[in-house]
Order: sequence, then C-alpha cells, then structure tokens
Amino acid sequence: MRLTKGLHVPKITEVTTTAKQRNVDVVASASTEGEFTLTVNQHYYASRILEDIAKIQANQDLMSIYTQADGYAISKKIDSTIGALIPGLSQITGDYGAALTDATIVSSIVKLDEANAPESDRHFAIRPAFKGDMLKLDKFVLQYAVGQDRVNTGRIGEVYGVEVVTSTNLPWTDASPDQASNCMFHRDCFALAMQQKPRVQSAYRIEKLGDQLVIDAIWGVAEYRDAFGVWVKG
Repeated sequence: MRLTKGLHVPKITEVTTTAKQRNVDVVASASTEGEFTLTVNQHYYASRILEDIAKIQANQDLMSIYTQADGYAISKKIDSTIGALIPGLSQITGDYGAALTDATIVSSIVKLDEANAPESDRHFAIRPAFKGDMLKLDKFVLQYAVGQDRVNTGRIGEVYGVEVVTSTNLPWTDASPDQASNCMFHRDCFALAMQQKPRVQSAYRIEKLGDQLVIDAIWGVAEYRDAFGVWVKG
C-alpha cells in the first residue's frame, strides 16, 4: 500500500472594489477563499549494483558516474509527471500534425494575457521536433543566434518575451498523425511539492560482492492555475 499526503494551500480570490461615499463607513468584503490541495504520492527510485570486479578493473570513479546518471533519471521522471498535466489544461491552441506557426504562438500569448498572467516568468516548452518550426521564424532566429546556456539548460531563446525551452519529457504519442503536447505557461500554472529531494544512499551487499546504489525522491504535482497555461498541440 502506498501512503499519500496532501498539501493544502489557500487560493486567494480577487477582492471586489467599492466606491467610497462621503460619510459612509467602509465595509469589509467577505472572505471567500478556496483551497488548493496537492497530493504527494510519487515515490520513485533508481538502483544498481556496482560489483567489486568492476570497481577494481575500472580506471574511473564508477560510483560517481552512476550517481550522476541515476540522479538524472530521477530528475527526468519528475519532469515527466509535470508534463503529464499538460493535456488536462482547458485552454488549447494548435492541432495534432500541424506545424508550430507564429499565429499559434501569438494566440497562446493572448490567452495568457486574457487570464492576467504576469508577463514575467512565462515559458514555452516544446518537443525537439518543433525546434525546426521555431527556427523558421525570423524573430526567433535573430535572438537564437545570440542566446546563451542552451546546452546546459535547454533554453534556446525567446519569442515575444517568452523563454523557449526544449524537452523530451513532454507528452508524445506515436500515431497518424503524431500527437505532441507543447505548453506555454506562467510558472504559477503548475505546482510541485518535494517531500524528499533526490537522496543518494549506498550500502555494501556481501551476497553480491558489491555496493548497491539507490537514489529516490518523493514528490507530488498538480495544476494550480489552469488559466495560466495553454496546451499547444502539434
């Protein structure tokens, strides 16, 4: 049986403004806050045995190499659970099998504007297959040519002030046509709660004549502000 734990966060509603009348007392608005619940129910691990013979014969620090590789695998799993939320968004632009166009990008931005999503902290996450479509847009190519840190962070530039990143952890279905889920969003669209950040543990297993490496993490994800995200099909 897997145990779960919920994180409860108040959702503050926008207060109604009232015109002040001379000699009339101010009346406080009634609080009608709702509650956002995020269930922490994701517990994954990556594990392997590093046998003594491999450690002895290797000319590299295998434990360090495997720790880095397995930590990356856990990080990809966390990203994938967030990406799986994209098809649940109510705002949709684009079509399956269609190229990513300037009109689709603008339409997605307008939806965020209409939701009053702050212009800062907006991001556009796309599958690598759609990077080619982005490179056909002159306004993007000019910025891409001088972008920084693309290799280490996945950032490939900006378009209309929105940071563009590529990720293979976004939903993809091999069909006819293929079904890809890109996403333009403000950071408040999704919520991530880490109850246990990726933890590295190892112990010697005498029956295996080697060290067992285990990296695990516990987290939960949920949609926080639906209107702050747009599911961009492609």
